Amino acid sequence: MKELTKEVQGKYSYIVEADIKGFFNNIDHNWLMEMLKLRIKDKAFLGLIKKWLKAGVLEPNGEVIHPITGSPQGSIVSPVLANIYLHCVLDLWFEKVVKPRSEGEAYICRYADDFICAFRYKGDAKTSFEFLGFEFRWRVSNKGKDIIVRSISRSKLRKSILAFKEWCKENRNCRIAKIIDMLNAKLRGYFNYYGVIGNSKSLYQFYSVIRKILYKWLNRRSQRKSFNWREFNKKMQWYGLLKPRITEKDDKQMTLKECFA
Repeated sequence: MKELTKEVQGKYSYIVEADIKGFFNNIDHNWLMEMLKLRIKDKAFLGLIKKWLKAGVLEPNGEVIHPITGSPQGSIVSPVLANIYLHCVLDLWFEKVVKPRSEGEAYICRYADDFICAFRYKGDAKTSFEFLGFEFRWRVSNKGKDIIVRSISRSKLRKSILAFKEWCKENRNCRIAKIIDMLNAKLRGYFNYYGVIGNSKSLYQFYSVIRKILYKWLNRRSQRKSFNWREFNKKMQWYGLLKPRITEKDDKQMTLKECFA
């Protein structure tokens, strides 16, 4: 506590406090063993730990439960294994992902499955994570409820734009009708995947950028400029260039309570 007080006082303005619900009962055994293998080469010792994790737990009614997840509590080994697990999935994640992306200083203090994160700036305290090309962020809805909002992750957006630049460069000399047909096939798949509720802003951001890229490369097909923006927009409408659309059917936003239940 003394170290925490000294570190936080006068240095950070925003604190995020958290407790991992049901942590000890939900540790993934396979992932834990993979983490242990990074530092332990003794196969016999690893085998003993694996057997210990699978050991039965005697319930008050006399029934023996063989858990498939979790670390049996009541043993001195359990908190050690739990700390190793959280060191890999939480501590290292904070050091390698959260800190480099924070504008100001960031700090984490953890004791078992309780931890706090301290940030100098408010924007850094609004934590988010990326999964399968999406960035998940907490937001407050118009009704004042905490909700999860999904958008295209910034890294994925950059990669998609770079890939489209290369594609335009390679295909710019094809007939416009063929270019639009191929592009529509790409956009259809893109919108089917990323067209989730609440992601309109990211979709239109991507769409705006690729239109500018397409305009640029189509005008490089010859030494003279082929058309201006007005003519380009008319052509895109004529050839039926797809526009961004939300494809997700269920329009119910997940609340924090539902997400972490």
